Amino acid sequence: RPARTHKIRLQYTPMVFDKDATLAQAVTLDGTTYDANLPATLAFDWIMTRAGYEWDFVSGEGGYLGAVVEVKYNQIRAHVAAAEIGSTRIRTSAPIPAVGVAGGGVLLPHYLSMSFEVTGMKLPELDDLQGRYVDWDIRLIGHLGKNLGVQTGYRSIDARYIVDQDSGTLTMKGPYLGAFLRF
Repeated sequence: RPARTHKIRLQYTPMVFDKDATLAQAVTLDGTTYDANLPATLAFDWIMTRAGYEWDFVSGEGGYLGAVVEVKYNQIRAHVAAAEIGSTRIRTSAPIPAVGVAGGGVLLPHYLSMSFEVTGMKLPELDDLQGRYVDWDIRLIGHLGKNLGVQTGYRSIDARYIVDQDSGTLTMKGPYLGAFLRF
């Protein structure tokens, strides 16, 4: 923190999915369509690195409310394989700017707090380009000292895009467990 109401934010979030399953819906990857009800092997890695700045315009002993500006650098690798069709792999990356709001409050001083944040961006429709990205997170934080803690929460990330003839929808959501280190 450069000052009480200013925060530099860095985060590394790896999300991994690897499973043999029967597809619940059709999946198209790099022009190859895998139909619903098809047995397939799915592997998906989404690594999100975030860097940003938060200014808390409301800040007190009991809590805070602030504005967030950040860049989320997304790296995505996907692989789908089915005996009848073969396999397809893609790898892509994209930096995404985002703005939003963050807030939180103390539940048990020095031991337990709760916080939330919502960030996102929306591209206006320009020729063959449009997109939307929404990331929200609510968490309960256990403090193990001044600079170390654990957290559990629920997070939802929803990305949708159209670029030329390519389109995609990516949704990751669910509970999580993590740790943090403050400087």
